[in-house]
Amino acid sequence: WVYLPAGGAIGSDEVEVEISDRLSRYTLPGSKGDMREAIRASLSLLNLGPKAVTYSLEALVYLAPLCELLRKATVEPSFLMYLWGTSGSFKSTLSALFLSHFGYFEPKGLPASFRDTANSIEELAFQAKDTLLPVDDLYPAKNLRERAKLEGVLEYLLRNQGDRQGKGRLESSTKQRPVHPPRGLILSSGEVQPLSGSSLARAWLVHIKSGDFDLDRKIIPAQAQQDLLSHAMRGYLEYLAPQLDALSSQLQGDFEYLREQAKKTSKTRTRHGRLDETVAFLYLGFQVFINYAVTEGAITQEEAASYLQEAWKTFNEVADDLAQVAEREEPTKQFFEAILELQTLGRIYFASMEDVIPETGLSSQGAVKIGWGPDEKGVYYLLWGPA
Repeated sequence: WVYLPAGGAIGSDEVEVEISDRLSRYTLPGSKGDMREAIRASLSLLNLGPKAVTYSLEALVYLAPLCELLRKATVEPSFLMYLWGTSGSFKSTLSALFLSHFGYFEPKGLPASFRDTANSIEELAFQAKDTLLPVDDLYPAKNLRERAKLEGVLEYLLRNQGDRQGKGRLESSTKQRPVHPPRGLILSSGEVQPLSGSSLARAWLVHIKSGDFDLDRKIIPAQAQQDLLSHAMRGYLEYLAPQLDALSSQLQGDFEYLREQAKKTSKTRTRHGRLDETVAFLYLGFQVFINYAVTEGAITQEEAASYLQEAWKTFNEVADDLAQVAEREEPTKQFFEAILELQTLGRIYFASMEDVIPETGLSSQGAVKIGWGPDEKGVYYLLWGPA
């Protein structure tokens, strides 16, 4: 097993790597360095701000190198992480900081953005195998056409990542071109949250609020030890390499067990099964990382248990929150809640089958019938009363 970042292979001195210029920053150090110091620097990122944000990002980072193993085990991750918050909430800064586990990145000039075409990002997602690809800056465009384009890119990536399938294309000779599915994980960010319906279940939405992260006291000190993060990742890859063949079958069983436990842990009856899967994937990546930290002596078994307990709790809380968001945005639920509120306020009433106006105190003069049924005689009408 050999890992292929831009700077050269890890696991072999006889392999050269040629890669797209846009992925040239994915360069890992030539040696591991002090592993305990590097791992502790990575773990310190968990204390930057809200756990829903930091634990999700840390888990995503260490899940990414497991994508190939999970694909072989037929349980490949099928979600996209989306950080959203107002301008100035440090979304790009956090993306660059956590991405620096795979190289050196800055908030400006991340490899991909929503201004790119969907096809361009799709190709980068294919090349960025077993790593993390950031897609930055879904901004609230004032032009409706531009807004639709940006949000369409997010929806396209979400479906692509959720199905782990590339877009089929034909050459001019009608011959099928090779399909390029995503082979890593995507970390996207934006100032708006346009997702609804089934799309919400395919995304791991993490909301960053203004003031969640302190630039001077938290982020800048973390950036000062940014170089250590790639050392932690190199050590992680070398830790994984000798056990990859055995891990593939083990991860499948672990994932299925965790998915069932997530389903049982859910406090929301309507939580989508895809959210249970995402909880399992994130916890799995975080667990492998914590095992690595214990092996290197960076943390004790007791500390490891505490980290894992916090991660499990955090991921399930995020999943429950997302399930509640999806439920609130369900069109039928919104409709009936509006109807009940209007009825309580005396603004509408329900007519009988014979179209007889009930004794409500409302006048039917100027009322408009809405709704339909199997025939004219069998219709239930909603009648608007006077303003």
